[in-house]
Formats: sequence, structure tokens, C-alpha cells
Amino acid sequence: MRVDVLALDGVFDLGLSAILDAFQTANELLDVSAIAAAPFRVRTVGVRRRVRTAQGLTVPVHPIGARTADCVVVPAIGFKMPGPLEAALARPDVRDAGDALRRWSRDGATMSAACVGTFVMAESGVLDYQRATTTWWLAPLFRRRYGTQWERLHPLPPGIDRSRRASADRADIRCAFRREFQIGDDERLLLFVGSGFIKKGLDRAIEAFAALPDALRRASRLFVVGEDNAKPFEKRIARLGLTDRITFFSGREDVPRFLFSADALLLPAYDENTGTVILEAMIAGLPVLVTENCGYAQYVEQANAGLIVHIPYEQLALDDKLVELLTSPERDRWRQNGIAFGNRPDIYRLVETAVDRLEAFASGRYRRPTPKPEMAFCLLNYP
Repeated sequence: MRVDVLALDGVFDLGLSAILDAFQTANELLDVSAIAAAPFRVRTVGVRRRVRTAQGLTVPVHPIGARTADCVVVPAIGFKMPGPLEAALARPDVRDAGDALRRWSRDGATMSAACVGTFVMAESGVLDYQRATTTWWLAPLFRRRYGTQWERLHPLPPGIDRSRRASADRADIRCAFRREFQIGDDERLLLFVGSGFIKKGLDRAIEAFAALPDALRRASRLFVVGEDNAKPFEKRIARLGLTDRITFFSGREDVPRFLFSADALLLPAYDENTGTVILEAMIAGLPVLVTENCGYAQYVEQANAGLIVHIPYEQLALDDKLVELLTSPERDRWRQNGIAFGNRPDIYRLVETAVDRLEAFASGRYRRPTPKPEMAFCLLNYP
């Protein structure tokens, strides 16, 4: 099967690499299996000679040419908020991509898109009267822009590990943990969890911690849990005189122990598709402080389980809200609301719900208005 992956400028790095890796892995598995199937012949194509990813990496692309592949895949573009996404969809290269998508569709190619890539495909018109799965937090924009009926939108829930729920022995775990790390009963322990410190906004968290009032800062600790290069941040921490207040841990297998033992979670991310740790912290009983552009920030607001820094981002706003997070009389209410949110059974059923939906589509229980094969999907989980 010939597969063309259409990369546009600003393509989402993970979205592109995940698609290419999936096909490469499939080909490698074919080599070691007894399956009698031809390998996927994959190439990355573009409507411009020069394509860069959202992180600025150059993508080598082939010109589209006259060839029509058997299957076309449109990865996500790296615009995750409605305003920037709508501006990107108005670009000339996206319009040119629409011309190519329409031609491929007319020529009989199976058309597919991933995540925000569904917007690019919808712009071209090839999704008209078809069913698509798009990024859940952009579903209202999808509906408004393309006139999609609500009954045709099938949102998927988050998928949370039940081990993160506040357990009956939470108090004992907390006591032992704080004794192990010499955290006083009157000290506030902030938690930052996530690999990819730059993207997750660790620099913002450090600056906000440094801006705490003196007495509050001396009575607070920040534990950073995640895999990344800590050295640049450690230098900044040393210059701020906070070496004894901020501690780094590499990736841990006992994250629930940290969640049960801290007093709040801080995640001021620059870019976060979902932010699974936000929900993990909530159901563990931690008030949270996150930036609005985290995908799961909406659940913080729905559950009233913490505070949100709105976009456009301002460091002073984070500084002020961190003080509020650590001192507000609402802290206990936020904690109880987060634990209550953990009683919702749907938040643990991402994979099961997705499988149910796919099986329903495959069995024909959802009526298709046309027989032409069109497919759109989103990644089920993000690191």
C-alpha cells in the first residue's frame, strides 16, 4: 500500500513522528511474522518545498506530483487553541493542501487525519457528510465552523489510572513520606510532575515560587518529578537562593506516593494537549494550579478543584494565584471536590469507550450517509 503523509508548516512534532513510527513498526513486524502482506510504502509530502515542525525542525518532503496514493494521512498541525488554529487554517498552504486533498479523494484514496488534522481535512470539504473524531477540547469550534450536529460528536473521556485515587491509607502514606523527606507538618509541599521541563513550564513555576512572600516561601517546598535535563534550571534555582527549597527527582514509579503526600500541584505549561497529571492530582485530593491552555484545565473549572491562569499568560497572574493556592480558605473545598470528581466512572474508561465507538462504526450501527471510505481519528493518550 502506498501511503502519503501530508506535512504542513507547523506540523505537530509528536503527531508526525507517531504516524511515521507506526507505519515503520508495522513494516518491521511484517518482516518477522508469517502475514502475507505487502509492506507500507510511506513518504512524507508537502505543498511547499520547505516545511518546519511546530518546534522548528526541518521536515524533508517530496513534492505532491501527479501520483495518487492508496491512503493519505494528515497529521495534526501544532495549533491547539481556537484563535491560532483558525488563523492557520486561513494560510495559503492550507488552501493548497485542500486542493490536493480533494483531488486525492476524487481519485479514490482512503483519506485519514489525526487530531487537529481533521480541521485541515474538513476545510477541504472531503469530510462533508462523513464522520470524524477530532480533538475533544476543539469540538465546539469544529461544530461552529463546519455546522456539525451535536449528535454526530462523540467525545471520548480521559483515561486515568485508578491507583491515583485517594486511598484509605492516604494519611499513613503522607506521614511516612514527609518523615522520609524531612518535610515539617507546617510546611506546604508543592508538586510539579512531567517530563519535558521547558514545555511543561518549569521555569514559570520556579519564578512563581521565588516570588512568594518571604514567610510563605520559607515554609514551602517544591518537588519536581520527571525525566529531563535539570542543570539549566538548577543554575537558576541557585542564583535565586532556593537550592534548599526545590528538589529534583528523576522519573519515579511511585508517583501516587508523591500525589498523596503533597499539598498542591503546579503545572503552568506552555503547551499541554491534555495534562493527565492534573486529573491524577485532583482525584488524589490535591488542589491544582494550571494554565488555561492545558487540555484538562476545563475539568479543574468544572469540579472547582483549584485555580486556572488564563491566556494570554502573565507571570504576575501565576505569582498571585500561587499565593492564593497555598493560603486560600477554599483549599479544603478544592481538595474534597477533586476527590468527589474521582467518583465519576467515565474518567477511567478512555480505551473502553474508544473501542465501543470504533466497533459501533465498524458494525454499521452508526448510519453512514455515503459508502466512500473516509476516516479521521485522534491519539488516545499523550505523554
